[in-house]
Amino acid sequence: WNCDDFDECVSIAHPEIEWISGIARQLTGSAVYRGLAGLRRYWDEWHELWSVRLRIMEIVREDETVVVVACTEARGDSSGVTLRQPIGYVYEFEDGMARRAQSFIEPDCAFEAAGIERPEVPEPELYSAASRGR
Repeated sequence: WNCDDFDECVSIAHPEIEWISGIARQLTGSAVYRGLAGLRRYWDEWHELWSVRLRIMEIVREDETVVVVACTEARGDSSGVTLRQPIGYVYEFEDGMARRAQSFIEPDCAFEAAGIERPEVPEPELYSAASRGR
């Protein structure tokens, strides 16, 4: 995502991936993108409005499910406004490919949805580096 390279970003995506965006659900009410074409539409919609960078803070894997916590920094291309938000992602893999992915505005909700216990990470440490723009 950070390299602005769609093909690289989807290189581990299953052709029939289902991407569910918690952010898109809040902003537009539309949250589900299916297949690589749907993922491309999601990518284009976001890149049309925002310059987005993700800073990975945690990765927890249990079997074929991976939970990722990232600090998302998005800058509006027109407005120049910068927003920072911790985001949780749940990736479900099938044959080594991401078959389903879902984002959550509250990282704890990602762990809950995945049925994985979140390791103890002190929040000030988790987000302080991201808030300094690292």
